[in-house]
Amino acid sequence: MAISDVPPAPKAAFNLRLFVRQLHWISAAFSLFGLCFYAFTGFALNNEDLFTTKHEITRTVRPIPAALLAKPLSEQNKALSPEARHELSTALGVDMRDAKVRVDQGKVSLSIPSPGVKTMVKINQADGTLTLEQDKRGLIATLTDMHKGKNVRPIWGFAIDAMAISVLIFALSGLYLLVQQASKRGITWPLIIGGTFIPIILAWLISR
Repeated sequence: MAISDVPPAPKAAFNLRLFVRQLHWISAAFSLFGLCFYAFTGFALNNEDLFTTKHEITRTVRPIPAALLAKPLSEQNKALSPEARHELSTALGVDMRDAKVRVDQGKVSLSIPSPGVKTMVKINQADGTLTLEQDKRGLIATLTDMHKGKNVRPIWGFAIDAMAISVLIFALSGLYLLVQQASKRGITWPLIIGGTFIPIILAWLISR
C-alpha cells in the first residue's frame, strides 16, 4: 500500500470530563492569589481587634497654585480645571484626578478617596494657603478597603470581575467533578448540602 493510501487517523472524540478538568485547574491557578487575598482580608475585617494599626496623621501647608487663584472656587463654580488639578498635584504630591470639591459658606475643601488613606485639602482663598491633611491607617486598612472595593480605581473593579468569573468557573467545574466522583465517595453529597444550606440558614437566622 502506498503511503498516500494510508487513511488518516480518526479524530479523538470530545471528552467533556477532560475539558472540565482543564477548566478546573486553569481557573484554580488563575484564582489562587485572589482567593487567598479575599480569605485573609475577609478574616481581617471580621476580626479587626487582632489587627491594631497606628494612624499616621500628617499636615502640610502650601501656597495656593496660581491657576486656582486666577479662577477661585465658589458655590456656583465647583469645577477644578485640569491646570489647577495638575498644579495641586505638583504642590502637594497627591493625585487629584478623583478629588471631590465641596464649597460651603465660602469654605472650600477637597476630599481625595484612596484605599486606607483619608486625604483632605482645605483651601483658604482669603490668605492664599491650602492645607493638606492625611490620615494613613496602615497596610491592613488598605487591603480591607480593597476587599470592599472602597475608594478604588476602575482597574481594580475590572480585576475583581475577572477573578469572580474565574472563581465561578472553578466552583462549577469542581461541582461537576464532585458529581462524577460522588458514587465512589459517599461523603460528597452531605458535604455539598451542608456547605450550601448552613450559610443560608445562618443568614436567615441573622436577618430575622
